Amino acid sequence: MLFILVASLLSADITVNYTPSPYLYFERGNAPFGQNDFVAKLGTLVFNNPEGDVIQDPLLLSYNGDLRFYFEGTMKNGVQTSDFRLASTWNNKWRYIDNQTSHLLKNENLQITDTSVSIGIYLISTQKANHYIEGAIYTWKSGVFGSFNLQIQDEDDQNNNVYVPVNGQVIIEGEEPSSTTSLLQPGETIPDDPIPYGDPIEQVDFLLSIIQVEAFPIEEAYIGSQIQVADAQLVLQNAIEGFPYAVNITFRNAQNTSDFYLHLNNDELLYAIPYVLLFGTREVTGGISLTWENLLPPSNSMPIFISGIERTQAEAALAGTYKDTIFVEIMPIDT
Repeated sequence: MLFILVASLLSADITVNYTPSPYLYFERGNAPFGQNDFVAKLGTLVFNNPEGDVIQDPLLLSYNGDLRFYFEGTMKNGVQTSDFRLASTWNNKWRYIDNQTSHLLKNENLQITDTSVSIGIYLISTQKANHYIEGAIYTWKSGVFGSFNLQIQDEDDQNNNVYVPVNGQVIIEGEEPSSTTSLLQPGETIPDDPIPYGDPIEQVDFLLSIIQVEAFPIEEAYIGSQIQVADAQLVLQNAIEGFPYAVNITFRNAQNTSDFYLHLNNDELLYAIPYVLLFGTREVTGGISLTWENLLPPSNSMPIFISGIERTQAEAALAGTYKDTIFVEIMPIDT
């Protein structure tokens, strides 16, 4: 028991924080890369070493993703797909991450006692930067960005490696950590958006508003006819010009039923008139999402109609105002 406790304390002295880049963008390389390297920073590993212990031979371990990635976009000779690899940087050196158990530093026998060590994780193209067009965007085509654990060489036993906790992992001696850390944002395995060559793309905001008609004559929504009752307007902010986006849009009534009803004075206990809700030309089922595609910045709109009211049911109803309350939600789709 005492041995386990002491070993646990030794491995816990060194911790690691990994911060993925909030926005991905390609650029010409800065040191240690060359100016004609074409790179995108995925994130930064920071080893926290308050006691100045030896950090020997850090390993990216149990990496469960791909090592090559392909992006398509406009290059010097037109639209092409190009090949990228993973790389790590430290102290004006860089090296490829070339397998699922890969050393992160250029000199594999290096011993570091710094209290803080920063290692960058990058994508680097197998083609030079002068083949790419500044201002163009490059869309992910294949290659899964996985997650990882980290090990360093045991200071007391050079034939043994020990795990170091990343972002608060709980390390139990002799066991592989129960969780891993994503190279991209948590839960992401591919980039959400195309990656630009130049300024980073900010998070796209989808702003929905419903412009509705105050009232309409019910006979204009009888079976065989339809009347527009509202207009869905969606504004895209921080979006890429000319790039199509998509959302799922869902309509629900207060009762969360699949069918829609107009109620006298909007009182669900009073007389109800069934109707059909249309989003553009598509019939809506309550609680079931529809895909709204080919959305382009800055704004988009779609008419909302009512139809399908039976004449006999409407004519049998008491005179008055019939209403329904509809809740509308959107959820962006990764494109």
